[in-house]
Amino acid sequence: DTLKDQSVLVAKPEVKAVADSSNVPAGYTRITTAPKLPTTITASNNVIKVYYKADESQKLDYRVEYY
Repeated sequence: DTLKDQSVLVAKPEVKAVADSSNVPAGYTRITTAPKLPTTITASNNVIKVYYKADESQKLDYRVEYY
């Protein structure tokens, strides 16, 4: 994965959502962000962590047969 930067205006340093909501790794869904959004960005509080979990609906069931 690569880091995606998002600009925040100094006059309104509030982040209400993660900028690119379509940028989710294949096979995963977003579960939460930390800190909770919306949040105010400051010089010392300037990282938003996005957490994902495996998307159970995309798992494939299969059977292995030995001969």
